[in-house]
Amino acid sequence: MITQPVVRIEAVFSHSDGCSVVDVQIRTASSEHPGPEGIQILKRGETPITVQDLEQVIQYLLSESIEPDTLTMELTEPAVTVSIVNGRLEADHENNRVEFALKAWNTRSTKPTEAGVCIRTLSGHERLVHGVATSPDGTIFTASGDGDVKQWDSATGQCIRTMRHGGRIWSIAISPDGSTIATSCDVDSFIEVWDTNTGQGTQTLIGHASYVSCVAFSPDGLTLVSGSHDCTAMVWDVETGQCRLTLSGHCRYVRGVAISPDGSTIYTGSLDYKVKQWSSATGDCIRTMNHGSGVAGISVSPDGPSSHQAVKMAIKYWDTATPS
Repeated sequence: MITQPVVRIEAVFSHSDGCSVVDVQIRTASSEHPGPEGIQILKRGETPITVQDLEQVIQYLLSESIEPDTLTMELTEPAVTVSIVNGRLEADHENNRVEFALKAWNTRSTKPTEAGVCIRTLSGHERLVHGVATSPDGTIFTASGDGDVKQWDSATGQCIRTMRHGGRIWSIAISPDGSTIATSCDVDSFIEVWDTNTGQGTQTLIGHASYVSCVAFSPDGLTLVSGSHDCTAMVWDVETGQCRLTLSGHCRYVRGVAISPDGSTIYTGSLDYKVKQWSSATGDCIRTMNHGSGVAGISVSPDGPSSHQAVKMAIKYWDTATPS
């Protein structure tokens, strides 16, 4: 049963004759087909409309290059109304999390670009760039074989700061809220955790017996998973820096790690041709999938992971709900 609307998104898109439905997956919300007056998205039951829902709307508009002439969105947690004013998104009350979300829209480039055209080159590293991560506000982080992590303003291409890890950095990951990054390199078995607002290191995670080749944050940003050349993956508490679980079962290097959207499942991919699915609560191996070649990376869609094959230039998609 759909109740009275608590959030209203009313948009007239400048590139169309009428109104279009913003096909955005707002959590537990439902949308009705809009009339000429705009778009109505109605919440279901008592589910709140949060900053995360606002972020999803903004990311959808950016990904589809939609420029609304008018847009209004009322949040329930916090009680803030967001509206378009002269092309900018503005909030009617001050809230740091809301302002952080709006920055992604307000710092976007409004210059028309052709698809497939490079709009900016970020120069400054002295060796190969091995990893790239982007925060929700559009800030870019790059990790290189020169041992540096660089933070870039995506609107101007200017380097904001350089963080020195040392060695050849193999991997980089950013927390969902953009406040924290984690990096690993090939001269030690450590993971460095950094505050993106200050550029200062906050934690050094010590536990692996060999190089750490991959890292990934959980959706809530509270957990970090790492994969190593010691053939294990480790599950870390980001706040305390303590290892909570060690996932053992691969017989060659672990080169890919990922966490399911609900945080309940961890996936690891290894050069032993295997993709393993683990319980994040207990560390038990739920199932093993045979990839057929060494796995160089792994990522998770809302309904399961995909692994990236190192040799045959192919990607395999697995149904994780059924036995392999």
